[in-house]
This record gives sequence, structure tokens and C-alpha cells, in this order.
Amino acid sequence: THMKNKFLGAVFAAVISMGVISVSGTASAAVITVFSNDLTGWQTAAGGPQVLEDFSDATLVPGFNITFGSSLPGSISGGVYHDRADDSQGTKPLFNFAPGISAFGANWNLAGPGGQGTGIELFVTFADLTTQTVVTQIPKGFSGQFFGIVSDMAIASIRLDEGTQDTCCVETFDMDNARFVVAPVPEPGTLAVFGLGLAGLGFARRKKTA
Repeated sequence: THMKNKFLGAVFAAVISMGVISVSGTASAAVITVFSNDLTGWQTAAGGPQVLEDFSDATLVPGFNITFGSSLPGSISGGVYHDRADDSQGTKPLFNFAPGISAFGANWNLAGPGGQGTGIELFVTFADLTTQTVVTQIPKGFSGQFFGIVSDMAIASIRLDEGTQDTCCVETFDMDNARFVVAPVPEPGTLAVFGLGLAGLGFARRKKTA
């Protein structure tokens, strides 16, 4: 019994260390790098292949889906995605990615539509369901500049929240030329350890109820 518990403990430690299972709430340990007004730097860090959505029509590229904010409401027209970062609305703008991605960015116009507001804060949910708020916000003065992120953990979705750059009003924005990179598929060894971890959890539950 002692040897079994020691083995299971080692398996759990290995699985947790890779971020497959979170045991400390929903906070993520992912490292997110921000590229503000630096498309070239983002492209270099993101690697490839990079997928581009230019919003020339309402049909989005495969793997990319938008839940529009409900207060405007959001829409795709005139070659841009138009929406509002408003924390009081019932549904906030949300980008979903299937499969997960390792990098995302776009050209943002916050100063034009509706004037400058609060800026935009990105709330990221990762493939392992942990979450993280990107500390650097999209600047309220952007009028078409690029803003993007690169993550060392697969991203499942990105929500657009109100920023904290002003208190005058919510942030209405246009977004164009959205770019993302699909996250690499886990190595077979990683999947094997994950399977061992799940098996260990099942064994521990059975032992507890025995």
C-alpha cells in the first residue's frame, strides 16, 4: 500500500507539473507575452503557420468563432468586426478556438468608433480550463494598431472585458485582420502521463469508497 501511494503521488506530481490538472483553483501558470504595436515581433514569436481572418464577409475561418456582445449588439460588416467591451452587458464578446491556439492578435481601433473609452482587458481561458487576465490592456488610443499575445499554454477562448484606463464610458471598437496560430498537439508521452494521472485518480476514488 505504501509503495502504491508513493507511485500515485509521483504520477500526480508529474501531471500537475505539466499543467494538465490544476489543483490551485482557476489561476493559470501560463506565461503570456504581449506585443503592443509590434506585428513583426508577434509574428516572429508566434511562429506558424498563421491563420488570417480579414472579416471580408460574415463567414469566419475554420477554428475561429465569435460570440458577439449583447449591448450593441456586435456584428461583422464593412470589413471589420464591430462590438463593445461592456461589463454590464448580459453577454460579453468572446473568441472561441477549436482546437486551442498558442498566439492571437489583431488590428484594433478603439479611438474611432464612439471615441476613446476604458481600453480593453483580455480574459484568457486555457485548454486545461485555468484562466488568466492579461495585465497589459489594449490601449484606448489605438486607431488601427496591432495588439497581440503569445502563450506557452494552449488557449481555448479569449473574452473582452472593460479596461481600467478611464471611467468615462464603455469601449466600443472595431477589429480587423485577426491572426492566430494553432497550438501544437501534445506529444504521445504527455498524453500517456495524463492517462496515468486519470487512472490514478480513479484508483484513489475506488480505494476511498471501498
